[in-house]
Amino acid sequence: MLVSGILSPQGAPATVLRSVASGSAAICFDERILSEYRRVLARRKFSFDLQQVATLLELLEATGQRCWRRPSICPSRTRPMNRFVEVAIAAAADFLVTGNMKHFPAASLRGMRAITPRAFCDVVAR
Repeated sequence: MLVSGILSPQGAPATVLRSVASGSAAICFDERILSEYRRVLARRKFSFDLQQVATLLELLEATGQRCWRRPSICPSRTRPMNRFVEVAIAAAADFLVTGNMKHFPAASLRGMRAITPRAFCDVVAR
């Protein structure tokens, strides 16, 4: 969702990022997630300005909620996605916002809802 938010500044993922930046929503993360964001956003294929990437990640760290993960009892079907489930559960997040719904079946979320960025925007707009 982070890459989509940068690539399409008028799309729903960008709106979610603006909600985080304004403080009306919080992003939850741990070091594994931050490391993945750093690695993905630095990929040559995106050609993102690395100083802007650093600024964005500093903002996410400053305004977000750092969590310490707990092992997931019902992991995501896609093992690398487990880190997002673990952090969301540890943070008692209201939602796990993702553009990859297929990776987060309801059974893996222990009562939390995975929603798309568009659905999140609709919830925030209420």
